[in-house]
Amino acid sequence: MILAVSLNPCLDRIVYVQELKTGTLNRGQKILVSAGGKGVNVAKVVAALEEPVCLTGFFAGAAGRYIISELDGRGVRTKPVWLENQETRTTVNIMDLKTGKETEITEPGPLIPPQKIDEFFETAKKAVEEASVVVLSGSLPKGVDPDIYKTLILFAKDLGKYTVLDASGQPLEKGIEAGPTAIKPNVREMGALMGNEKPGKEQMAEYCGRLREKGISYVCVSMGSEGAFLSFEDQIHFMKAFSVNAVNTIGCGDAMTAGLAVGLQRGYKPFDMLRFATACAASNATFEEIGVVDKETVEKLYLRP
Repeated sequence: MILAVSLNPCLDRIVYVQELKTGTLNRGQKILVSAGGKGVNVAKVVAALEEPVCLTGFFAGAAGRYIISELDGRGVRTKPVWLENQETRTTVNIMDLKTGKETEITEPGPLIPPQKIDEFFETAKKAVEEASVVVLSGSLPKGVDPDIYKTLILFAKDLGKYTVLDASGQPLEKGIEAGPTAIKPNVREMGALMGNEKPGKEQMAEYCGRLREKGISYVCVSMGSEGAFLSFEDQIHFMKAFSVNAVNTIGCGDAMTAGLAVGLQRGYKPFDMLRFATACAASNATFEEIGVVDKETVEKLYLRP
């Protein structure tokens, strides 16, 4: 089983407007509402690939109940930690139909009291014991220490579990100290981690080597439409992005993370893992909804000559 940890889930709302104008009324042409947040998207993709998956994290209010209900309907087993008198955050993505540009507005999310963090650790540790791969991804809500991913990775490693980390900022920096099995930063996150805003491919290779010295087996860097590369031992594998009719690229990174987790679960070789993860990202891009893939499409892309 794959365990997805989502500490700061959200309700994703995509609103399409003909042309976004500030300081005035904008009438939505269409709206899509779905369960979201990086960890939630990972769980949705893993379930679509028909691998057993469980998700745990903090949930609250009507938005939290909506997310849990949707995940249940998609075949994701959930172990939520419920917060009282609060609300799971909502993220609004405004899609400008004229320019194709996206404007994202994210709410800060709930404040997690200390007793709920203790409850989460009890719940998460039991879930880790049942899993073979643990995916930790996304931002942290207020009240949560930035070393929480590090703590969970160390616990999972002691039990012999694979761990995949997809985060940014301090949670990524702290998590790396625990030596997860794999990390999946994008170019911007890798640059911020290494203090270089625009690293080139040669620098990326150097950075991957330095990260693997910290005990990370797989360093996968996603580069959007340019593809992705995966560093393993002394090898660096590059994979071009698959050519598809892209509709919405939001969530492609999460789909790639899910693909890496499934690759670890299935025992794929490094390049096959990268190719499979890239196929997941490509399939996600063909859907308007965030964090959705088609299993048959993923398999066809993965096997494409």
